[in-house]
Amino acid sequence: MSLFFNELPERLNEDGIAKLMAGICFGEKMLANDAWLSSILDLLKKIKLSSIGYKHQCEAVFVHDARSRLHLIKAPTLIVGGSRDIIFIPEDQMELYHGIPNAQIKIFPGVGHACTFEIPADFSRTVIEFLLFPVTGKDSVLAALERAQKAEEELIVLRARAAKMELELGLCRK
Repeated sequence: MSLFFNELPERLNEDGIAKLMAGICFGEKMLANDAWLSSILDLLKKIKLSSIGYKHQCEAVFVHDARSRLHLIKAPTLIVGGSRDIIFIPEDQMELYHGIPNAQIKIFPGVGHACTFEIPADFSRTVIEFLLFPVTGKDSVLAALERAQKAEEELIVLRARAAKMELELGLCRK
């Protein structure tokens, strides 16, 4: 907890807060990319964060505890995180997974807190697959895989039909 606000200087400027947040949110691979890091720091500075606001946000995160009510969540839930996330650590990610009845989990290796920035394509693919093929219950993963395979087979058939129609209509390139 001290990482977030006990030792946070009260007069940390916007540049300092941006660097602190980038260091907390992103994995080493992204932080090593100077051009990317520079653009993220510029974006974070534009948000005009204050050290007091950041401190209050961190305090709110640590005070609110809904773990005793996780079992009440009935909707299929996707938990996404990174293995190098120091805010939503993998142990906490697993706690949510085990506490929510219809949960699925995806922990991306080597990724920090902001996987939407670090691996946008992988993150998007994971969310889209979850939305298209939700699993209702942890033991029905096989059923979801079977639905995905069937959908893939149907897509192959549709592509073949489209190719045949293109041939018949003379739309194919020579």
